[in-house]
Amino acid sequence: MRVSVIVCTRNRADLIGQAIESVVRSGLQHSTEYVNVAVRADPNSAWIDVSDRSRVPLRVDDRALFDDPERATDPRAVAVTERFLGLELARLLMEANGGSLDIESPSTMGSLVRLRLPRTTRAPLIRPATA
Repeated sequence: MRVSVIVCTRNRADLIGQAIESVVRSGLQHSTEYVNVAVRADPNSAWIDVSDRSRVPLRVDDRALFDDPERATDPRAVAVTERFLGLELARLLMEANGGSLDIESPSTMGSLVRLRLPRTTRAPLIRPATA
């Protein structure tokens, strides 16, 4: 399944907020115990990691279940598709802003969704006064 998103009326911060909300909401909806959100930055990127202990832990190969309608008979397909709809929207929003969305499934937890955004520079908030 391929989804195209055309957004003209929202600013970048709103779109990024929508992507983050979508990932956290997915974790909350499917978690059996907890959802953790961690934020960090390096000189080039900002990272948001959303981890959960889910009823349906995401695996790297689950994207194939979401992308291939022929695999709809796979028992995991329905549960995975339900989770991936929100994550696919978040991925598209992140990529539209130069970022990425990656899914990992460490053995110590259910799922880890990692959002990455490039850091941008902006003009200083305080400008020197002119005489």
